[in-house]
Amino acid sequence: MPTVAELKRLRRVGIRLEKRLKVGKAGITEGIVNGIHERWRSSELVKIKCEDPCRMNMKRTHEILEVSAARSIHQQ
Repeated sequence: MPTVAELKRLRRVGIRLEKRLKVGKAGITEGIVNGIHERWRSSELVKIKCEDPCRMNMKRTHEILEVSAARSIHQQ
């Protein structure tokens, strides 16, 4: 688990990220997970923008991403 200082640093970096990975109506697909892994090769953060179906249940979306991406996910 990251420390409070590390989370603050990651938030600052995340706010400045311009590129976002858009999660559409289909939700978390294999393509989205592959896109996350692709971006993790060059950066420690991936900014995700969810459309309505994912936004309705962010806790479930968070759990799916954490399991499928096999990394720790932190919501802002």
